[in-house]
Amino acid sequence: MANFHCRAVCNPKRALNNVFNPLKLRPIYRNKLTILCDQPDQNKQPRFEAFKRDNGFLELNSQLHVLNVNGLEDYYPEHLATVCTRRDKVKKAKWMAHNITQSDFENQMPIIFNALNHCWMNAYSSDPVEQLHITDTLHIKIPTEAEL
Repeated sequence: MANFHCRAVCNPKRALNNVFNPLKLRPIYRNKLTILCDQPDQNKQPRFEAFKRDNGFLELNSQLHVLNVNGLEDYYPEHLATVCTRRDKVKKAKWMAHNITQSDFENQMPIIFNALNHCWMNAYSSDPVEQLHITDTLHIKIPTEAEL
């Protein structure tokens, strides 16, 4: 595991493929994957296009979600981002987690929200009642006690 992590971190060109290839080769996981990526910069765009071309089923099955910004820090709702001026990514993420509302997340972060919904819709569950129900508008609905 340490060697795999080192190769992925030391060679970011291959990081996505190093993580993705073992999963896509297993039929049980291939259609269950949900990938969320930052928008690649100009230097990474050709490699990203090659990745998408080599794995066309990801876009065809709506398994690939790409932010319209270069990083999560730039995707937070603007009214929260102007209040939280922390530079440390981890501290900023924790602040956002404590201050973002469900409405902010669903309406102002739709790419991540849709990726999360995709995960839930494609998750394996031994008991369908344990699985979250997804409404037609992709809002997550937790089952009530009466539904259990």
